[in-house]
Amino acid sequence: MVQGSQPGRAVGYARRSPSGPPLERQLRLLAEAGCTTTFADTTLGRTTGRPELTACLAALRPGDTLVVPSLERLTRSVHELIRVVDDLRDRDVGFRALKEGLDTTAGDGRLVFPVFAALAGMVREAGAQGAREGLAVARANGQRLGRPPVLTADQVEHARRLLREPDSTVASIARQLGVSRSTVYRALPELTGRGTGARMAGPRNCS
Repeated sequence: MVQGSQPGRAVGYARRSPSGPPLERQLRLLAEAGCTTTFADTTLGRTTGRPELTACLAALRPGDTLVVPSLERLTRSVHELIRVVDDLRDRDVGFRALKEGLDTTAGDGRLVFPVFAALAGMVREAGAQGAREGLAVARANGQRLGRPPVLTADQVEHARRLLREPDSTVASIARQLGVSRSTVYRALPELTGRGTGARMAGPRNCS
């Protein structure tokens, strides 16, 4: 943290990265934008934490404005950007992104929030649509979806043969196969409604 903040003031956030503008340039842009308080994360790497961003967001109060050099300095994904902007709106905190010219505090700037809300809906729908298309392709390619069966087809047939033996029960078959009784019942739907001692009736000899 560079300085202390005052309610209703512009609070800046900058982040150093290998591909982004130098941190010194970001800090200069924020100062020129009227930020009297600036937080800056200086550790490189996509997997590293951003403690200064956490502190910055925690320090914001109703009436403050968060100022960033660009949207990419604030967040690493569209999902995170939407979450942060929604949180700022709920807390009555303004938002400015200098590079993109976004400013929720000037003129019709409040219209930016509905845009982000619409963007969130589009992202969710795109994700859902992508998942549906992926499932459709998997089915078309003959891939089995969902949890794999506990028993193989050969084991199911083996269980059926064992159940025809006089002393075999669902419980004993489950122990032999190393599965639960419910697994045997799911694999053999014809046993539905029978108890744990159920046996499959064999063929009768009629005289």
